[in-house]
Amino acid sequence: MLIPSPTLDAVKENAEWKLPALLKRERVTPYRLHQRLAELLGTSRTTVYRWSNELPDSLDVALLMGVVKVLREETGKNISVGDLIEYREEHK
Repeated sequence: MLIPSPTLDAVKENAEWKLPALLKRERVTPYRLHQRLAELLGTSRTTVYRWSNELPDSLDVALLMGVVKVLREETGKNISVGDLIEYREEHK
């Protein structure tokens, strides 16, 4: 018997995308994040601004790790993936 996989909407309902609040709290602008990620990975401005505002439909692991690296360097703090996104399993 196969267990149905969750839909994208169901997964997104349980995910908290914390990057926008982190950028604001640490005073790192999407523009600055884009500058650094463009140098590091060639990331487009559209992608960085989208990530800076909302949970993307899919996460590129290289970009996710690039964001962590840039934020560590910009803030001097030990930023981790868990500071960017949190998934809370729904309980029934």
